[in-house]
This record gives sequence, structure tokens and C-alpha cells, in this order.
Amino acid sequence: MSGEGSSPAVVPSRWRSAFLPALTLIAFGAAFAIGGVHPPVQLALAAASLALVAAYAFARGKRGLRPVPFAGAAALAVGATIFQLVPLPAWLVGWLSPAARLLRDEVTPGARFMPLTLDAPATWLALARGVAVLSLLIVVGGFVETRRQARRVLGMVAALGVAIAAVALVQRLAGARTMLGFYHPRSTPGFGFYGPFVDVNHAASLLALGALVAAGLAVELQGRARIVATIAATLTISALVLTPSRAALVSFAAAGFVMTVVLASRTVGLFRALLAGLVLMLVGASATLWTSEALRARFAGGPNVFVANQKTRGWVDGLRMATDYRWTGVGRGAFEAPVNAYRESDEAVRLVYPENVLVQMASEWGFPLMLAILALVLTTLWRWAPALGRASPVIVGAACGVAAMFVHELADFATELPGVALPTTIALGAVVGRISADERRGGERRRWRIPPRAIAPMLAAGVLALIGAAWSMRHTLDADYARAHDGPSDPGALEASMARHPADDYLELLAAQRDLKSGSADAMRHLNRALRLHPANGQAHHMAARLLLAVHRPSQAALEYRLAIQYGMLIDLNELTRALGVHVVEAVPQQPARLIELARQLYDNGRPREADAAAARAAELADAPEPMLATRVQLALEFRATAVLDGSARSLLRQAEAERSFALGAEALAKAGNRAASSAALDQGLKLHPQSALLLLTGARLRMEGGDLVGARATLARARRAGLSLSERQQVEELSAVVAEQSGDAQGAVMARARARLIAKERQDMTFSGRQN
Repeated sequence: MSGEGSSPAVVPSRWRSAFLPALTLIAFGAAFAIGGVHPPVQLALAAASLALVAAYAFARGKRGLRPVPFAGAAALAVGATIFQLVPLPAWLVGWLSPAARLLRDEVTPGARFMPLTLDAPATWLALARGVAVLSLLIVVGGFVETRRQARRVLGMVAALGVAIAAVALVQRLAGARTMLGFYHPRSTPGFGFYGPFVDVNHAASLLALGALVAAGLAVELQGRARIVATIAATLTISALVLTPSRAALVSFAAAGFVMTVVLASRTVGLFRALLAGLVLMLVGASATLWTSEALRARFAGGPNVFVANQKTRGWVDGLRMATDYRWTGVGRGAFEAPVNAYRESDEAVRLVYPENVLVQMASEWGFPLMLAILALVLTTLWRWAPALGRASPVIVGAACGVAAMFVHELADFATELPGVALPTTIALGAVVGRISADERRGGERRRWRIPPRAIAPMLAAGVLALIGAAWSMRHTLDADYARAHDGPSDPGALEASMARHPADDYLELLAAQRDLKSGSADAMRHLNRALRLHPANGQAHHMAARLLLAVHRPSQAALEYRLAIQYGMLIDLNELTRALGVHVVEAVPQQPARLIELARQLYDNGRPREADAAAARAAELADAPEPMLATRVQLALEFRATAVLDGSARSLLRQAEAERSFALGAEALAKAGNRAASSAALDQGLKLHPQSALLLLTGARLRMEGGDLVGARATLARARRAGLSLSERQQVEELSAVVAEQSGDAQGAVMARARARLIAKERQDMTFSGRQN
């Protein structure tokens, strides 16, 4: 290390003139190339950033490169990612990461060397993104020295926010169906694309950064420039407010509060600044909620909206995985495949990122590296916080914008996209570069540099990362999925894909399907491994069920069918009943409501015995069996399932206490042809409920239908002495008329019908008068 002068003229003017256009091309290219999500775009951006740092190093010549604040944390992250890609002795991998060694041994048994990462292609791409971030941080942090340079660079960041806001607003007003007029996203979240980003949350995070930078420029500049900056801030904030992104709006509000306090305290004091920031934040939050129905809907629903959702469950799953890979992680960028082993339900969502930067660092790098990076960042912040309090407004705005991005990343993953990460890095570089320059001029810090002899190895490592990323583009999970579906001509292609992604369950499932078709005994091995790697994979459980049926194990197959349904598979009931027979009851989640639904479907399909078995299982599992037993009998009566009526009725009567249970049981026994048992059930019920109109009416009707007219007449006479409602009295007279007719008593029938009409008239009059009948 050696010293250097403090003169800002350390880069020739011809290089300085090309600096801002190059940065603009990288930042705008990253954002408007659909956020930089596609691997070829990521490779191109990393190459451009590395070329920029090489040109910057060449321009500085013997002066070397300045190591800027936060570059140490970024370099540590890049170095750790490289270490995860290096083939290590298998015994060392087993010592550092036993879970990773186990997975590697299953797909490449006997391998003597293996990397720590569980998805090398994904880690190579992540390394390329890390190289791009580190390169831009070194270049911008070293180049930006003067206030004018900082304004120009940050003005470009603000302009990027304006461009994204303008495109997003035009798209929404025009009802665009394609992004930028040409790109059709494969899938979009519920709120649709926004500007050049498929996910509105990612666009919102960059809009928050641009809005805070533009606000800082508006405070700092004068005259027309201030008006332009104010318009830019207003437009960007408007586009941000129109998004339903809770994380972006909360982070923007928090960062805006800090920015207001820092700047206002310089003129009105800390207490008044805090009051002003609080009032501004409350007014802004109220206005935003008042104008955004979508945002109000997202905040509605109580605490469960925040503590029990797919996102928070992903955090828990990620932390569970991190504990198993606590020392070295699963590999940078390799989160998606191994986390499936820890998900209790995949919720029909590919969990590519945990949507929390701390969980992601812990799971992908391990806890030691996460703590080391956080320690470096916090140490740097502690050292630089006083200088930030004295910085110019645009520097304060940019610093708050970067802080807002970090807060946003506690509930999202926007910085995994180069379209967000690179503009954020540029803003951070401008902040630390400007503050570092002030400290160097004030003699507050020792001036040192990275000597030229150390730059060549750094660039060589960057080139190696680009070569690895170029190789990985054809071997990502998605690329290997596509080749496997196309039916590779190379019979070993699928095994090679599994070796590259040893924690992925879907490739194992494809291998199981292939072996099932060919009759290979390896099908069960691949299937068992797929289920271990992703227990919540409904498709794997469905395949396991079919495989068990093929070896004549229907009871076990039913359990696999149940798990498949539980994890979201839609399975045709005909397949279940045809394959499982009576075991179909075991093939659905063992919940009373689901079992009753199954019973109804089975009755519709003409399978009364299986249907009754499903209803009986629902009663066994119900907290209150009697109502479910009554439902069982009701279904049998509804579908005229004579074969199961007697058994279901007797099961109900053994536990009957309610009037309805005795009435249903008696009716079912009568329909089954057991009149004596039906009468006994009615008598039993009337002992418990002697004034029950339901039982008396049911008894009279059943006795009449059975030809016992004397018994029916006696029961009706007893019913008349009970306290009946008008409706029940009308039913008594109508039944009396039928009994009289069947007995040959024509006059009695006429009189009974006359009484029934009088009661009906009375009920009608009471209805019109509003009285109860």
C-alpha cells in the first residue's frame, strides 16, 4: 500500500467524459432489459461492469484503485461465493457441510472432489452478479469526488426512476398487455407487470430509490434545476404510490422520515425536525391509504396478513434449512432446490428466494459469513454516520434511498435482479465516494490504494467468473428442465443434470417417470429420493400411489393418494374408486367435511357402499358424532341407498339424543323394510321427547305408509294434544285427511281438509299482519 495526493484530477478528461455515459448504459440497460432477469443479460452486464473497472484501473495507472467503504463486505461475499464453487476433497465437504456431502454422494457416489454449492450453475451466475456489484462500487466510489460529479451520477439515478415511472404510468393508462411493447412474461404476480419489471414490487423498490435521490436534488439545486428535480420527485413518488407494494412504501416512508429529520435539523433543530418528519410521514401514509384501494385491501385482514402468509412461511422454511447448512450455506443462488425439503406445503409457488435478505444470507452463505458481512457493514456505518449528517442534501437523499432498499429487502428480493442491484450500487458508490473525498481533503483518514500489481489477479478472477457464468447459462435448472422435457438423445443427460442439481426433486421425478415407462427397478429409488427432497410434492405422491397399485398394495397407495390431494393435486374420483375400491375412503384428507363431500360424489357415481363407508369415517372423526351420523343417514335416504339404510340407521340410533336423529333413524329403517324396528325407534324417541311434533308427525306418516291406519290415527290424536304450531297443526290435519280416505271415511277426510284450509288461512292472515305463526 502506498499514499497518493488528494487532487481530484487523477483520471484524464477523455476518460471522465466517457464515465457517465457508460454508467447510464449499464443502469438503464439493467433496468429496461426486463430487470436483467435473463442469464445472457446478467452475463453482459457483468462483462460491462468488469470492463469499466478495468478501464478505470488503466486510466489511473500507477495510482492504483481506492478501496471504498463497503467494498470490503462486497469482496468478502464474492470471495465466499468463489470458495463455494471450488472442488474440495469430499471429506472436507463432509466436515463443513454434512448435508451437502450426503446429497452429492447420492447422485455422484464415490466422487473424491465436490463443491460446497448444491447448484453450481446458479452460483456461477450469482458470482457474476457479485462481480458486477463490486466492480461498480469500486469504480463509482473511486471516481466520484466532487459535488458536481455526485450530482451528475445521482441525477442519472433519478432520471432512471423518472423513466420507469413514465413507462409504468403509460402502460397502466393504455392497458398494455406486453412489457415495453414486445415482451410477454411467462407469468405475472397478481398486480401485473410495472414498467420494465415483471413484479411490481421490484419496480416499486427502484422508484423509492429514485424518488429519494430526486428529492435530495430538489433541496440542493436552485432555479430551473430545482423545478426539474421537484417534478421528477413528484412523478416518481406518484408512480410509487400507485403500486400496492407494502414493503416499498413502508421503506420509503421510513427513509423519507430519516431524510427529513437529517436535513431539517440543520435549520430548525432536532426536536422540530423530528416533529416535522413525523407529521410528513403520517400525512403521506394517510393520503396513500386513502387514494389506494388495492393497498387498503392488502393491509386489511388483521395481524394474520403479516404473520401467517406464504412469505413468512418461506422465512421459517429458509431458517430451518440454514440450520442444517449453518457453516457454509447451500451455495449463493442455490436456495430454490434444497428448500423444498423443508416446506410443509409448496402452496403452488416456486420459492426461488426467501424474500428476506438476512434469511437468504444465512441459508446461502452460512451464519458465520452472514455475521461477518453484517459486522463489516455496521462498522462502516458507525464510522461514516457523522459524516453523512454533514453531507449535501443529494448525498443524504441517496444514502436514505440505499437504506430504504435494505429495509425493502427484509420482505422481498429486488436486489437479486441486476436491474435493481446495479442502480442501487451506483447510488451507494456516489455516496461513499463523495464522503471519502471530503475526508481525504480534510486529512481525516489515511489515504491508501490497491496497487496495480494486485489489480491483475482481481480482473482475472472476474474473467473466470464470466466464463463460469457463460457455461452455466445452458445448465440452469430451467434450462435442464427444458432439455429433459424435450427428450434428450443422450441417455446420460438426465443423470448429468441431477449431478449439477443434487437437491432438485423434479429431475428425480422425471427419472422415475422414465424408468417406469421402461420397467426399470430404479423407478422406486428415484421416486423415494424425490419425496425426500420435496415431501410436499403432490405429483410425486401421485406417482408413488400408482406404483404401489402396480405391486398390489392398495391401502398404501390410498395413503399416497391422500398426500397427493393434500398437497394440491386434482385427482379424478373415477380413478380413485376404480383403483382403490373400498380403500378410497383412505385416499382423501381425513376431515369430516372432505369425507362427506367424497360420500356425496360416490353416491352420484353409483357406489353406495363406498359412499356410506366415507360418511361413517366422517362420523368417527367428528368432534360431535351424532350430527354427522344423521348426515350419513340423510345421504342414504336422499340417494335411496336401500342397501346401507339399515346399518346407517342403527349406528345413528345407538347414539341418538336429538329428535331429528330418532326421526331419521325411524324413516331409514322403514325404507329398509324393517317396520318393527322403525316403530321401536319412534317409541324410544318419544320417551325422551314426548311432545315432539317432529316425531309424532313422522310416526303417523310412517305408520300410514306401512298400512297401520289405526296406529297412525292414534298417533295423530296424540299429536293434537301436544303443543303444536299452526304449521304443524296443518300437517296433522292433512295427514288425518289421507288416513280417513284410506280408511273409507270420506266425511272425515272432507272435515280434516276443511280444518287444514282454515289453518292455512289463519297462517296467511298472520303473515300479512306481521305476527309469528
